[in-house]
Amino acid sequence: MSNRKKPTWAKLKATRTNTRVSTDIVLDAAAAAEADRLGAELDSLGDDAPAELAKQVRELEQQAAASRVTFTFEGVSRSAYQQLCDEHPASPEDQAAGARFGPGFMPALLAASCVQPAELRGDVDEWTEIHDEWSNGMTTRLVGACLSANAGVAAVPKSSRASAILARTGSATS
Repeated sequence: MSNRKKPTWAKLKATRTNTRVSTDIVLDAAAAAEADRLGAELDSLGDDAPAELAKQVRELEQQAAASRVTFTFEGVSRSAYQQLCDEHPASPEDQAAGARFGPGFMPALLAASCVQPAELRGDVDEWTEIHDEWSNGMTTRLVGACLSANAGVAAVPKSSRASAILARTGSATS
């Protein structure tokens, strides 16, 4: 039996945070695509590939990497979620088509859930522009992360790598 004292409900409750989900988006998709294209060309040339081509690939990779932004979303409270639903009802036509919310719901949820980049938190106008103007792939990824944060429940993490290292070094803990 463990000598560890179980924490009280009050202590456990004090540790509660809403689920957070992060996703990375490369904003300079053109640089990423060109790096992929030239990288494939470089691979096809094998050892005969010119160093200049390799340098160009590396520069494009760095350009794409510099445009990578991590977006982090945190689930909003149930009452805040319900308020957003109430503020953005689907029209009768949208309901007939199977929609549960009006077109402004998703940008509002993205704005309310956004933790990072901090300057986007609460900025419904910016999220509306992102939702309407960015590619379907980018917005699908952002919406997916946001919905996961709002629908998800955090699970106890278990790193197999950490377990293996601790077992190997004799520092394993339960």
